[in-house]
Amino acid sequence: MQYSWTPAELFDDPTSSHPLFTGVDDGSVPVEVSVTDDVGATSAGATIEVTNVAPTVTISAPASTVQGQPISVGGTFADPGASDTHAAVIAWGDGTTSNVSAAAGAVPATSHTYSTAGPYTITLTVTDDDSGAGTASTQVTVAAGPITVAVSDAQANEGTRLGSAGTLTFTVRLSRADPNATHSFLYGTLNGSAIALRDYIPGIGVLTFKKGETVKTITVKTLVDRIVEANETMTVQLLLLGSGLSPSAAQDPVGVGTIVDDD
Repeated sequence: MQYSWTPAELFDDPTSSHPLFTGVDDGSVPVEVSVTDDVGATSAGATIEVTNVAPTVTISAPASTVQGQPISVGGTFADPGASDTHAAVIAWGDGTTSNVSAAAGAVPATSHTYSTAGPYTITLTVTDDDSGAGTASTQVTVAAGPITVAVSDAQANEGTRLGSAGTLTFTVRLSRADPNATHSFLYGTLNGSAIALRDYIPGIGVLTFKKGETVKTITVKTLVDRIVEANETMTVQLLLLGSGLSPSAAQDPVGVGTIVDDD
């Protein structure tokens, strides 16, 4: 006997009596077999229902990172539906997600930065064009990052009459709250083109962040004059003072104050 299966491209051996069906996309596929012997030929047909299979997914990520430092996550996937197209989503476990490409069995590495320490479950989901979804998850532990401090710049008018002097307000921020310790900084004003007691009231003091605090302010009063002149500057500078932080913690320890001439 001779056998002929059609569509021939969907069988591993379309002349076999028991070929392997190799159709790889889901849906209804009509097939037909023709059998020929010494007497003649006969044929019969049927419809094969191919069910979609979701991708299988693996995820690649480090087990730990540090708060404020980027982490890179990627993955791979396999799908018997060779003609399927795919899309991927990474859920970072902190309420945010990233839509990423997925092609040729690979999900490219994608970067994310955690702003808060703690354990997070990262889930990679790959979905095919028939809505079949495969997932893989892993956990990353985010350690608390180093605390840094920075001083903002400030600007104020010098004032033109008694009682109209301005106030330079410098904002001092810690990069994160410390629930376990207080941190103190010595601060002082320094002349630039603006001169203490002529253009502003100088100051020195200690700024203390209690447990959990992240924002403090330093204020400097300007002094009134009626001289038409260019804008002038002075600075406020921080020094570590028994804070328990390393010197590198002062990420931006100098704030520039601009006194605007309004005469």
